[in-house]
Amino acid sequence: MRKLRAAAGTMLVCASACAEPPLEHMDVLLAATEYPPLMSEALPDGGLLVRIVSEAFGAANVGVKIAFVPNNRAIQGVMGDASAFDGSVGWAHSPERDKKLYYSALPIHVNREVFFYLLGNDYPWKKLADLSAPRIGATLGNYYSDEFAALRAQGVLHVDDAASDLSNLRKLLYGRIALFPMDEQVGQYVVRTGLKPAEQRRIGMQTNVLSSIPIYLVIRKSQRQSRQLLERFNLGFQRLSDSGRLAVLNSAANAQASAPR
Repeated sequence: MRKLRAAAGTMLVCASACAEPPLEHMDVLLAATEYPPLMSEALPDGGLLVRIVSEAFGAANVGVKIAFVPNNRAIQGVMGDASAFDGSVGWAHSPERDKKLYYSALPIHVNREVFFYLLGNDYPWKKLADLSAPRIGATLGNYYSDEFAALRAQGVLHVDDAASDLSNLRKLLYGRIALFPMDEQVGQYVVRTGLKPAEQRRIGMQTNVLSSIPIYLVIRKSQRQSRQLLERFNLGFQRLSDSGRLAVLNSAANAQASAPR
């Protein structure tokens, strides 16, 4: 019994004395944009993505401040070397962004982009290039897919930009565009909360998936401690995943999004 007690005592001492030293505290200032139900200044804790990012950083002893800014500024502003922001929440890879930004090791969410349309004009398609006739809406600062960007640049797709998803839905109602891509979860939320009931009944959602887009936390490369911040986030995110906390957050958000309003 004495030997067992001694061994147990040694293990207890080692558990405290041999543990890794606590991480030095850091702070990070991140830009976010209105993207309900995934992100919004009006949502508790800023919405699912902000909460995931905040808790992941917190698990690695990084204090987080979030500033909600217009969509285009949330990403274009972060890409500037003199930006006030260290990074931003919820962005996909693109060639332009990859030059200026570091991305988290794993995505914090996967967007499923589908087209919304005016009922009676659904424009069925098998490949994206089939949509050369209808005018398509896009939101400034959003990235839909490599193929979408390439076909737009080639003039195959005819695209009109607007400042927000809601503005594009209104353009859809007025007949100024025929199709508009959004994440299916976000799109249903914007339709449900931004349009009148009679307007909602005029909007349909296609089942064809334009793209499945992983989105990430991004840190600007010119930030002095960019690599350290990214390492801290990756560590904290892994801790959230291993503990089951990440699954709890996602499950709660899915239940809230699907609840009737």
